[in-house]
Amino acid sequence: MGTATAYAYGYPRCVPAWGRVQLGGELANDADVFYELACFLREKIAEYQPRWLVTEALWLPTSKGIAAPRRTFGLDAIAKLVARQHRLRIQEYAVQEVARFFIGSGGLKSNEKKRRTKAACEQIYGWKPVTLDEADAIALWVFAEAKLDPLSRRAAGPLFPAV
Repeated sequence: MGTATAYAYGYPRCVPAWGRVQLGGELANDADVFYELACFLREKIAEYQPRWLVTEALWLPTSKGIAAPRRTFGLDAIAKLVARQHRLRIQEYAVQEVARFFIGSGGLKSNEKKRRTKAACEQIYGWKPVTLDEADAIALWVFAEAKLDPLSRRAAGPLFPAV
């Protein structure tokens, strides 16, 4: 079972870069996925020299098995370990908090929230994420930009008047 994750990165006041990475192949075990995440993060940290790692706070869907929660907690731990090894500051934000900021509502079901987030990326900023998860990563990036570098706040979105 491989794992796909989306990401966004960049500098305040600039257009972020975003994408999706597939960690592990179809038959990958947890160790393979964790290793590939660590390699991916080290590569991006070396390339962009960030000061922060910003993640969504963990949210676990109800499931009957242990595999998905174990992988989710493992990915979170590996990301934070790599960040600490590179002396990055770490911040996490609740999905609902980011959604309230970005689309004006934090109480939507996941698919509707993701659809509206992708639409906001395109309509407000002109950014074209390919997947719904990329749109979520962009929303988190914009939210983190506003929180961590308030002078760079973008003048559009539900909490800001349009310029």
